Amino acid sequence: MHAYHFLRDYQCFISTKDYILDIITVVMNIMSSLVLIFIATLIIYLISCRHGLNHNLELILSNSKMYIVKLFDVKAQTSICTSIINLPKFMPMTTYRYFIIDENVTSGCINNLINEARKTQRYVCYFSNNMNFDEMFIQIEFINNSQSFIVVFNLSRVCSWEALVEINRLFPFVFKPTNRVYVWGQMDDYVNCKELGIDLFSGSYSKKDLIDMRDNFKWWYNCTFKHNRHCPQLLDYQDIDGPSCSCSYRPYKHQDASWTVVNAIAYTFGQYTDDSNHYNNFQLCLSISSLVHVVNNKWSQQEIDIYRTTCQLKHNVNIFHMFIA
Repeated sequence: MHAYHFLRDYQCFISTKDYILDIITVVMNIMSSLVLIFIATLIIYLISCRHGLNHNLELILSNSKMYIVKLFDVKAQTSICTSIINLPKFMPMTTYRYFIIDENVTSGCINNLINEARKTQRYVCYFSNNMNFDEMFIQIEFINNSQSFIVVFNLSRVCSWEALVEINRLFPFVFKPTNRVYVWGQMDDYVNCKELGIDLFSGSYSKKDLIDMRDNFKWWYNCTFKHNRHCPQLLDYQDIDGPSCSCSYRPYKHQDASWTVVNAIAYTFGQYTDDSNHYNNFQLCLSISSLVHVVNNKWSQQEIDIYRTTCQLKHNVNIFHMFIA
């Protein structure tokens, strides 16, 4: 027990120390940049006064203010991106099983998946074309409350016509109007699968029926984690992103910016999800389904904080078990 408390306190101390060092580094960089901006602005002011260009001074100062805001955002983002990979590893909300589908797929395997699809109405679909490793695959997660099923279609190893026929038998049970299929961008990739012999959409189902979670998540996040009362952006917009925003917990400063899955998990749960594109990496698929859960159930900031605390306790327990093993 003493070892546990010591390890927990030590981990908290290290995390706090790293965080403080990151903040100090960002502040020092910003202060040095502000000094340079002040000197440059003073020089411009003196030149303007000498040449009778005072009417441009207001515009110059305004542009300097916008530059300072953007400078703060860039430097803060650099520090945050460095820190994300040091966060605790992503923890799925449910347990899961996975199935790899390749050229050795059998009718019995597809029949079992069809039976599972008949009982499922919510799915997450993730497509990847990893040219570096000559891998192309589709991951489909069957979302269930108790345990999820992730089916991986390794398209780089599906060569036979017989295998394609078996695989295509499953998709009409997944992609149908009564189901909800969630994706994170990549809308055109699913249509292009047809060139490989994979017919995802049949009948009345089409690309427009896919639910892109990027906009849904962005709306939920901005409504849940609002601008703080000192944020300049609060004067213009309450729940959307803007260039004047100084909130460190809102990393995007443009209303048209889209969240990545990695940032969404990091800023929501305080965890790091592996986004490497390998057919046996299921973190992206499971991450999207976790984000679907909190958005659809409209979790409050308090619920997020409770969940983050629970995950942190589990993480500390795992470290303790590794320590005493």
